Amino acid sequence: MEGRIAIVRKGLYGLKTSGNAWHAHFANTLHSMGFTPTRYDPDVWLRKRDDATGYDYISAYVDDFLITAKDPWPFMLQLQEVYKIKDPAAPSTYLGALYTGDPSGIWTINCKNYIKAALLQVESMIGCEIRDSVTPSATADHPEEDTSEILDNHRHRQYQSMAGMAQWLTTLGRLDICYTVSSLSRFCSCPIETDTTKEWLDYGDI
Repeated sequence: MEGRIAIVRKGLYGLKTSGNAWHAHFANTLHSMGFTPTRYDPDVWLRKRDDATGYDYISAYVDDFLITAKDPWPFMLQLQEVYKIKDPAAPSTYLGALYTGDPSGIWTINCKNYIKAALLQVESMIGCEIRDSVTPSATADHPEEDTSEILDNHRHRQYQSMAGMAQWLTTLGRLDICYTVSSLSRFCSCPIETDTTKEWLDYGDI
């Protein structure tokens, strides 16, 4: 193949521009359906219902999306005309959260599965089993006063990864760890030796 030019007819992954191209295409599709991005998050789209009783929403993350609407199926059918959607149905999991309920009733979101997966990933990182914890951080813990050594590059990345997991847990509903996560997330650019980060996830498993 040396000296020849290859033309890519359809590239889904691997190209630097693939993500932006997909996002732009999906955005154009949602615009054509009457949705507009919210000011809070450009990947959360809303559309005022025809009967003016409220708004319907479509949230997107890469090539996953979730429809939150009074009647979601017409929107799903419109999207199926443009994209090949695998097993369209009421959601069971989305971005690590477990959804249970009935399309005509009340839905609940549970992050237990995400916590279990996060614990396994952290145990693999640190090379040991995580112990149980009854609080998200030690009593009278003040990380801003800690003078421990700064983490090396490898453990720095581990710290940031664990912080990201903990931040996503608060998004999924674990408001009981908000303060601790917010406190230690301030040190993501220059973390120090501390066990508090692991305690976030230890506590989250109770």
